[in-house]
Amino acid sequence: MAVFTVTNLTDSVNGAGDGVSLREALLAAQSTPGPHTIVFAAELAGQVIELTAALPAITQDGLGIEGGVVLDFSGLPDTPGMAAWSVQASYTTISGLSFQGLKGTQVGLFIEATEPGEVLEGITITGCDFAGSGTEGAYAIRMGTSPLTEAVGSLVRGVTIEGCTFADFGGDATTVHLQASGASNAIENVTVSGSTFTNCTFPVELVVFESAGARIEGTLIQGNTFTANHQPISLFGGGNSAQGFIGSTVITKNYFEGSENPSVSINAGTTTASDNVIGDTRVENNLFVDSQGVWVGGGAGIDNSVQGVLVANNTITDGGGVALILSEGGSGNGVSGLEIVNTIFSGGSNPFFGPVTDEHVFNCILPGGMLGGVNGNIVADPQFIDAANGDFRLQPDSPAIDGGIALAAPAADIDGQTRVDNLLVDGPSAVDIGAFEFAGSALDDELDFGAGLQSLRLAGSIIDHDISREPSVLTVTGPAGTDALHNLERLVFDDRGLAYDLALGEAAGSTVRIIGVVFGSAAIEVHPDWVGIGLDWFDQGVPMLEACTAVAGLLSYSNEQLVATLYANVIGQAPSAAQAQPFVALLEGGMSHGELIRIAAEYGPTAERIGIAQLQQTGVEFS
Repeated sequence: MAVFTVTNLTDSVNGAGDGVSLREALLAAQSTPGPHTIVFAAELAGQVIELTAALPAITQDGLGIEGGVVLDFSGLPDTPGMAAWSVQASYTTISGLSFQGLKGTQVGLFIEATEPGEVLEGITITGCDFAGSGTEGAYAIRMGTSPLTEAVGSLVRGVTIEGCTFADFGGDATTVHLQASGASNAIENVTVSGSTFTNCTFPVELVVFESAGARIEGTLIQGNTFTANHQPISLFGGGNSAQGFIGSTVITKNYFEGSENPSVSINAGTTTASDNVIGDTRVENNLFVDSQGVWVGGGAGIDNSVQGVLVANNTITDGGGVALILSEGGSGNGVSGLEIVNTIFSGGSNPFFGPVTDEHVFNCILPGGMLGGVNGNIVADPQFIDAANGDFRLQPDSPAIDGGIALAAPAADIDGQTRVDNLLVDGPSAVDIGAFEFAGSALDDELDFGAGLQSLRLAGSIIDHDISREPSVLTVTGPAGTDALHNLERLVFDDRGLAYDLALGEAAGSTVRIIGVVFGSAAIEVHPDWVGIGLDWFDQGVPMLEACTAVAGLLSYSNEQLVATLYANVIGQAPSAAQAQPFVALLEGGMSHGELIRIAAEYGPTAERIGIAQLQQTGVEFS
């Protein structure tokens, strides 16, 4: 592998001994088999290369360009659709470059398949900056097949656009444009992540256009920031397309603010489209601030359809606008399989427009009476921590906590926090509504969880936290600060939990009493998994006698063995024959083993024997 270093800012190929230009480095790197790398001399960092013509197309696999300079394309002729730089080879990486001066409908980077049956893959664009003119319709990045060759049966796959910035791409073009055109061409497994889009008309668009049987599948749009854009994400059956397919698209963990139109638009077809399908789209864990949320429509044209859209665990603060729009369309167009689950709609009086009914909406928080009380939907204030200052996490008494259903929820929230059953009383199926799973308070807060069984989950390991307890106050110090927590019964970390509901008749109290009298007090510390099983039983309402009977069934002890075991664990020594005889007689007279275990567990001295007082200070570990 060779490394070619660009040493001057000219845009010439002259061999005049004045150093190496970018154009010369590109030609040299592609003159012999690679892979090769192009870098820029340190003294060129941040400086501008003024280009006078399109850069040589990248046609050799395995070329890496590591930037640090600005490429100014303003000197290029204003030729519609012109590619300022074309990537026509696999395993290409472009990083750290800045693109500016694109105009008209030029394309900054065109990742294009040019030959029938060609496979173009493994292309990464990372840490690059793209600046548009603000009014003209230039494209920053476009991928698909060349509109000139219309290669048949070609495939572009495995493209990653990560950590880039895009600003001021106006007009009627798309900033990042995935276009499957021609016959049976495809784009697969494209990721757009960790990037920012500001003041763009169409920041990210997936479109089948002027095509027959073209498809786009497996697109991931994740962790991006969209600010003051017209219509941030679009899935679209474009003009003169037939039997096109856009499927398995995941739109997750994005932040939208100030979108002029719906932030996510799913439109199966325009007036000249037919038989297109947009299927299996997931819109989850996104935060929409003062923005419309999602538009789903069958579109115009003939027999176009959207099949399967899951809108799950989003937080949409629409500032009084419409948060979700459903439009079936006409001429055989339609929408099926739309589900709106675990989502907070905050602001305005009616978040929906179109034929949205109770067949679509489940376990959401709504601002008005529509669908409230149906399918687990709640009409309530979601109780954000500080919405006015952009903090849309949940307060401890938010109705969103454990108001959702886990079946449709992503495993983690917008911040990567694992979704859990915070209250531990509704079974394993309860998660929080909205983009943020409740994970405790902000730094150095004092929270009162009130009456009833309450649990708090904190990120990280238990060993990363210092925990002390006064009668009803837990003080927890960890990476997130110090919190004073009143009336909290369970504290859950990523690796294990601590239970403090140890009074007689409470879940943890009943659990450790049973374990202590049957297996000895040491088993409480040795087997946090047993403690976890007991908590699950009692949280689900299993009666004490039923739990004791289940444990007895695992032992298969004789009457004498059971009495000896319980006596030794409660009193601290083995019973004599005379001491054991009354209890054996009770069992021989018809008392069940489960009943005798229950009596021993609830016997007064048992609490002292198994160290309940100490456990109330330290908590009992469970897993």
